[in-house]
Amino acid sequence: MLAFVIFAFPALAQECTPVVALKRHAVDELHVATDNVFVVKGHAEALKYMAEVGAEATPSDSSPKGLFVVEGVAIAYVGIIEENDCVRYSMAVPLPIHAQALAKVMKGA
Repeated sequence: MLAFVIFAFPALAQECTPVVALKRHAVDELHVATDNVFVVKGHAEALKYMAEVGAEATPSDSSPKGLFVVEGVAIAYVGIIEENDCVRYSMAVPLPIHAQALAKVMKGA
C-alpha cells in the first residue's frame, strides 16, 4: 500500500533537511513542487512512522501544516517542527478530505 504526504514549508525550508529526514524512512519518491510544497510518496507504514517521530512535541499554531494521506484520503494533518536542522513530525486530529479537495491542494489552487 502506498501513501502520500504533502508538506507545505516556508521559504527557509530549502535550507532545512526535510529530504534527508524523509529518505531516512524508506520514502520511494520526493517531489518538490512550487512554493516549497513537498509531495512525498512511500509505503504507508514508513510514512506513519515518520508522522509519529517526535509525537511528544506539540506543533505551534505557526507551524506549517501538511496532509497525511493514505490511499488517496487525507486522514490527518501533520504538524512540522524544525529542531536543530531536523524536521520532526507530530500526528494530529483526523481531517477527512475529499479527493477533489486534495487535487486542488496538489495543484496549489
